Amino acid sequence: MKAWGKGFTGIAFACALSACGGGGDSGNGGLADPNSFSVSATVGGTKVQTFSAGSQNATLTVKSGQDLRLDSSTDVTWKSGDATSNTEVSVKGASTQSWTAGLKSPPGGTFTVTVTSAKDASKSAKVTVTVTPHEYTAGTAQVGRVITWKETSNYVDGSTAQKTRVNTTTGVDANTGITTVASTLNSVTDDTFTQDADGNRLKRTFPNGASCTYNPKRNLLNFPLSVGKTWTSGWLYTCTAGYTETVSMTSTVEAYEPVTTDAGTFNTLRIHHIETITKSNDGQLQNGPAGNAAYAIDMRCWWDVAGQRTVKCDNANTYQGPAPANYVKTFSQSMMSVQ
Repeated sequence: MKAWGKGFTGIAFACALSACGGGGDSGNGGLADPNSFSVSATVGGTKVQTFSAGSQNATLTVKSGQDLRLDSSTDVTWKSGDATSNTEVSVKGASTQSWTAGLKSPPGGTFTVTVTSAKDASKSAKVTVTVTPHEYTAGTAQVGRVITWKETSNYVDGSTAQKTRVNTTTGVDANTGITTVASTLNSVTDDTFTQDADGNRLKRTFPNGASCTYNPKRNLLNFPLSVGKTWTSGWLYTCTAGYTETVSMTSTVEAYEPVTTDAGTFNTLRIHHIETITKSNDGQLQNGPAGNAAYAIDMRCWWDVAGQRTVKCDNANTYQGPAPANYVKTFSQSMMSVQ
């Protein structure tokens, strides 16, 4: 995986442990019971807490992508287990007084570490670690990348059409990351798209030179992405030919799941977008006063966490009034190949 969440924030540590008395044996962290011990927790190189163990439990919350290190004041044994699905615990080192592991959980999860005194097995502590959902960052656009898509449209009159779109990245601004993508549809020159560094569309230019802009942008990707994240956005869509509409959108990263396209199977984040379109001056939409027609788009897209790109989107359009027979009712775009 190319991108890991940056930095470490939101560390919370709480314990309810007995046998925390002072004095006693200097070889066991100053605890009164010579067979007890203390454990310190370090995350991402920062020591966050020390707790004393008798036979109680501790809880720790860390961010996916960080290392967790536990150090004991005396000889102990370590046992990790009870990891929930999609929680990876990669042990990097273990000794009688130290245990280190890398943590990764795309959707968020938990696991436990049981620490037991080497001298007295009745003295132990179970540390329950909650790993927050992994945060993913944007990929870097590459000039010359070619992605082939299968597009399937179902229309209001019940007819269906399937086409092949080929998108080629023709330019990337070194300073802003703004990207230009030229496309063909069934081998015929089609639209050119301008996108920001995150892959959000800024402008659409048609083969005849007419264009439409998204002000400030069509915000389908809001990095960093993680399971459970939500955001709201909006833009004004205006075209040189005179068309205009106002869009408001709510977005939620619903799940981490595999999805299969013609290009293969990918581990993805499923992102749900609900767009509400108002103030459309489309005269063919007869569902409101002139210049105030409205409709909605329910869209789910799957973003490949390894390739850092969207590999599939499904749209469903809902019109509040009668719509022409040749208007799209549902639309699907699925990646066939990438070069």
